[in-house]
Amino acid sequence: MDELALIYLDQCRWKEAEWLLSPILEIRKRDLKKSPTILASESALAIAYKNQGRLKEAENLEFEALKGTRMIYGENHRQTFGCMSNLAATYFNQGRFNEAETLLEKALEIGQKAFGKYHPRTMTILFHHAQAVWSQSRDEEGEALMLQAAEMQTKSLGENHPVTLNTMELIVDRYGD
Repeated sequence: MDELALIYLDQCRWKEAEWLLSPILEIRKRDLKKSPTILASESALAIAYKNQGRLKEAENLEFEALKGTRMIYGENHRQTFGCMSNLAATYFNQGRFNEAETLLEKALEIGQKAFGKYHPRTMTILFHHAQAVWSQSRDEEGEALMLQAAEMQTKSLGENHPVTLNTMELIVDRYGD
């Protein structure tokens, strides 16, 4: 059933994924201690909730997944990076920019160590960090971070890559020509 639920998530069929994942998670929580399997189920169900606009429920699951990931893998692990990124995105979507920024700063540190400075996941976190800073009206700092992200994307992905172009478009939209 896990695999079918993941297929539903890939197909953006959030309700069906939730319908499968909710009982799976409950059974696993009852029968297992915190385990990678439970963490994966929590994260998957959080995706279904988040995409239905149920941000508080997603936040609760993502928080539990992050707590469990830290316990099982440690603070500086790739899995922890992923859970931090997910929870930060939820905080951002809730307008909780300062909390998102705090997690994104730590995720950026982990990403640089785990994946490298120019890895797409690390650059994505830098981009989101810049957005969180901008959203708190810290324009100069946000601009510097966004320009850093654009420079890294250009160097790593090329100037015509869709991700690079998206970042540049955001900068132009923010400040005009």
